Amino acid sequence: EGRVTAEEIDKTREQYQPVAKRGSILYFAMSGLVAISEMYEYSLSGYLAVFDTALREAKPDKIIKHRLHNLEQKMTQTMYDYTCMGIFERHKLLFSFQMTTMILDGYGELIAREFDFYMKGNPSLDKIKDPIPYPWISEPGWKDLQLLKTLHDNLSGLCEDIKNYGDAWHTWYNAEMPEATPMPNGYSDKVDLF
Repeated sequence: EGRVTAEEIDKTREQYQPVAKRGSILYFAMSGLVAISEMYEYSLSGYLAVFDTALREAKPDKIIKHRLHNLEQKMTQTMYDYTCMGIFERHKLLFSFQMTTMILDGYGELIAREFDFYMKGNPSLDKIKDPIPYPWISEPGWKDLQLLKTLHDNLSGLCEDIKNYGDAWHTWYNAEMPEATPMPNGYSDKVDLF
């Protein structure tokens, strides 16, 4: 009987591991803020109090999958609110970004190569071999495009398309909201939101 109880406890504990994982990710996202400012130092005991509050306040559900979802959502929102209450407004977006990327990375959904490109652009020290086709494209921008075209098969012809359809790309480049304007040559359909 004790063995059966131990097996049931192990099974239940296994089911709650995604919640523990999310909790761990959130703690390290919060504690990483100390890299911005020393005054953003949070204690583990303070975090555990917020964690316990989130566990108590999460909407109960008899279906374990729904209960786990509710716990993760409540924990994430509670931790975000708690952390944002103690940081400057200018750091809130940075914290949101850090927390989101850490969650995606923790679940294997962050594509490291694309993320590195987003963060650093093309860090190569090599000179660009392909000449810049238009004066409205900066040297660092053209260098970034040389790396971007290697990140995905759908982007392999990007530089050639920019050379061949420069007017269309220049119009898109100068748009007030290019992110809301369809990209030339059907690239809006070829790439994801990243």
